[in-house]
Amino acid sequence: MEAMFTERGQISYDRAVESEFEALFEVHRGPAYRLALLLCSGDAALAEDAVSQAFADVLPRWRTGGIDDFGAYLRRCVVNDIKRTMRRRTLLRRAEPRLLDTGRGAMDEDVVYQQVVWTALRMLPEKQRTAVVLHYYEALPVEGVAEAMGTTVGTTKAHLSRGRERLRLLLEVHP
Repeated sequence: MEAMFTERGQISYDRAVESEFEALFEVHRGPAYRLALLLCSGDAALAEDAVSQAFADVLPRWRTGGIDDFGAYLRRCVVNDIKRTMRRRTLLRRAEPRLLDTGRGAMDEDVVYQQVVWTALRMLPEKQRTAVVLHYYEALPVEGVAEAMGTTVGTTKAHLSRGRERLRLLLEVHP
């Protein structure tokens, strides 16, 4: 990807290259947002931030031709950003007192079930939650999950197995 310098010393990129990235953005934005939303248990603001940051992280490397599979690389960036943010939030929560949810009145059964699943996903350890979301919600094969998480296939299978078992136990409590 060719970069040129303007009279003021600013970097200027070829418009065709920018158009190609815009097309990739349009294709991958929705799936990346859905992945981020699932990984962060429905926190739309966090999901939007993670996707924006992932595209910002991908762009410089993509411009230099350093990305073979744009979708896989973007997924990995989304997963890593969510992991960093969740780690920071966990550290902050340890310092805050826990508040009890008092409920919100009558809700539609689907909404209640969805909330139960979100809650159960939140209770999974980060690596198990990430593996489950990538495999079941993103429909990635185990090898794809391993690549996105930066782990081996065996480790990924262990995270999936433990995550499924933990979810089964958590969801049995809330039939």
